[in-house]
Amino acid sequence: PGDWPEAWQSADRTAAGAVASTIDGLPFPTEPGIAAAVGESLPDGALLYVSSSMPIRDLALTFAPTDRDVRIAANRGANGIDGLLSSALGAAAAGERPVVALCGDLSALHDLSALAAAARLAIPISIVVVDNDGGGIFHFLPQREHPAHFERHFGTPHGLDLVAAAGSLGVAAREMAGRAELESFVGEVPGEPRVAVVRTDREANVAVHRQIAAAVEGALA
Repeated sequence: PGDWPEAWQSADRTAAGAVASTIDGLPFPTEPGIAAAVGESLPDGALLYVSSSMPIRDLALTFAPTDRDVRIAANRGANGIDGLLSSALGAAAAGERPVVALCGDLSALHDLSALAAAARLAIPISIVVVDNDGGGIFHFLPQREHPAHFERHFGTPHGLDLVAAAGSLGVAAREMAGRAELESFVGEVPGEPRVAVVRTDREANVAVHRQIAAAVEGALA
């Protein structure tokens, strides 16, 4: 039908409105809320480096059309999490754009030693780590129904203090729980590397995504 593109665009706008209003109605932080806050507060001209798994999905869910000059980059790695910080730091070292990295805790931990080079070379980058103590994406999959083995093999909790870990490698880090604080962090262009850690809950994240999906379904109906 000739109106097919317009119908899809209208549905997309309706869905985006339902997503945004649902996130705004939930206490911060939620994982989609973190992605939304990062996307909305990127400075003009910024490059956002985003990791695999939930962060890139939440960014796709929440990132709205914008007139800002913003680029988004990602790299898959061998297992979806390898080398993310190093890649983002390489982009920041090139100096062409302000760089913000959005990653999960496992992506950060698998490449944590990159922060030592970032500190030594004073590479300017803002890193936002969503810390849900493990691999949150697997909670959406059928293996969640096997609780005897789930946490060890799929949840993979690390139990580490990422603020302390970053600090031990010479990079200033702090935990954040408020949206305004996170948006201010992302919106500033730093002169050196720095890390913001935002804690979330894997089980609660599943419920949040189901609530968003139900809101979209209701809005489209």
